[in-house]
Amino acid sequence: MERRRYPRQQIDRAAKIFHEETLRYAEARACDLSAGGALVEVRAVRAFLPGDRVRIAFDWLGKGVIERQAMLPATIVRAEPEVDGRRRLALAFEHANATRSAA
Repeated sequence: MERRRYPRQQIDRAAKIFHEETLRYAEARACDLSAGGALVEVRAVRAFLPGDRVRIAFDWLGKGVIERQAMLPATIVRAEPEVDGRRRLALAFEHANATRSAA
């Protein structure tokens, strides 16, 4: 049974995550996106745990530069095990439909 509130769309887009606990940025790759959250892949060099608050921004224009003010608040709801030095994080946006204003 599907429990998601919003339909998901598969994407392959560069992103940047700011981990509020460590005050550090990490490169990410968005795998899918919905109005309520995203699935992203990060290098597993940092400890990302469920419940951690982050901010994320997507490189919609493919320029490689992401403005800090474009970052959306989110919470990690699931952190998958590391595979080949990378792990996937499921994020829930603080505000549904937040990606519309950030696009």
